[in-house]
Amino acid sequence: MDNKNVIWIGVLLVIAGVVLLVSQLSGWQWRWDMVWPLFLLIPGVPMLLSVNRKGNEGAIFPGIILVCLAILFFIINSEILGPNMGYSELWPMFVIIPGIAFLGLFAMKPQDKGVLVPAAACLITGTVFLSARLAGWVTLIAPVAIVVVGLLVIVGAFTKKKEQQPKSQEILPPEIK
Repeated sequence: MDNKNVIWIGVLLVIAGVVLLVSQLSGWQWRWDMVWPLFLLIPGVPMLLSVNRKGNEGAIFPGIILVCLAILFFIINSEILGPNMGYSELWPMFVIIPGIAFLGLFAMKPQDKGVLVPAAACLITGTVFLSARLAGWVTLIAPVAIVVVGLLVIVGAFTKKKEQQPKSQEILPPEIK
């Protein structure tokens, strides 16, 4: 394991320990069901940090999945969005997260346009069901669709290679005699 990865694992463990200690000393309610999702960050963050190394682009997919799942589980278990926002309302995120990971693969290898198909399928399906679960089709489907299209445009702009075009020669019409 790389020294950088070991350092990050150590930093994450220190942060987790400090948070648990503060919760014990201050009386702040910090339950195990809120803490365990953060342990998904231990392998996820080093995977994302190792992506820049040549030949390690594939680590972005599991790295994104682990980090996104950690965030989702933490949000649900800590009831940040309220006590009524649980797995039964947010299950479409389990479809959206792989879509985000496929977009990460495309960002690493723009020449592999095949990953856009499962990315679009996951993102569109997940956002349709998420919007239906949260507020109904009419109120959320249009903004969510606009966000998804905007993300695709942004990814396309970053991956678009500037093609060098040869200087065009003016083609003059043949002389009329």
